[in-house]
Amino acid sequence: MKYIAFIMILALFVACTAPPEDVPRAQPAAPDTVQGTAVVEEPAAEPEAPPAEPVDDMQHDDMDKPMEDEPMDDVHPHEHKAAIEAHDAGDEDHATSVPVNMAASSFEFEGFAPGKSHAGTFEDMEGTLFFEHGVLVAAEGTIQAVSVKTDSEGLDKHLRNEDFFHVEMYPTIEVMTTEISEDSVTADITFHGVTQRLTFPADVSAEGISADTVISMEDFGISYTGVNDEVRITFSFVQ
Repeated sequence: MKYIAFIMILALFVACTAPPEDVPRAQPAAPDTVQGTAVVEEPAAEPEAPPAEPVDDMQHDDMDKPMEDEPMDDVHPHEHKAAIEAHDAGDEDHATSVPVNMAASSFEFEGFAPGKSHAGTFEDMEGTLFFEHGVLVAAEGTIQAVSVKTDSEGLDKHLRNEDFFHVEMYPTIEVMTTEISEDSVTADITFHGVTQRLTFPADVSAEGISADTVISMEDFGISYTGVNDEVRITFSFVQ
C-alpha cells in the first residue's frame, strides 16, 4: 500500500515538472540571415547601371540644370504588412489598425519546477491589430517586463532580476508578426535581448487571435537550475 502511494506521489511530482505533452511547441521559422541575436533581412542586390550614352553638345544646357529626385517605392520585407503601410499612408478604406482591447483580452504564462508550477501574467501590455478588408493580417505588441505578476511577490521579484527577465537591462518584450494564416502565426519575439522568429498554432478570426503554445526560455538566453526551460503561453487578444 505504501509502495502504491509512493508511485502516485512520484507520478504527480513528475507531471508537474513540465508543460503537458499535448500542448504544441513553438518551432523556429524557416531560417533567415541572422546577425548576432537579431533576425535581419538579406539586403537586395543593387541593379547594375546601364552603359552611358554619348551626350550631344546641344544638351549641355540641360545638363547644367539640377536634376529632381525621382520618388522611390518603399518596399516592406513582409507582404502581409501591407495593411500597416496602407494605414500609415492614410488609406483607411484599404486597411485599418485597431488597439487591442486589453479589458476583453487575456495573457497567461505557466512556469514549471520539480513538483510545482506557477502561473502569471503581465499587468502592463499594449498591442495593435491590423486588418485588410476585414481580415487580420498583422499584429504587434509590447509588454513591460517589470509588470510581471504571479501568485507570489517573492517570485515576482526573482523574475525581475538578472536570473530571469533582467528588467533593468531589458525593460520590454516585443512581438511583431511576420506571417498570419487561419491556423498559425509566425512572429519575431524579442525577449531578454534576443530575437527569435517562431511559428505556433493559433486561432485567427475577424475578432483577433488566440493561442496555447510552449516556448523555450533557453532560446532567449535564460536558464536556471531546477527550473524547466519550457514555459506554457496562453493568450487571446481581441479588438
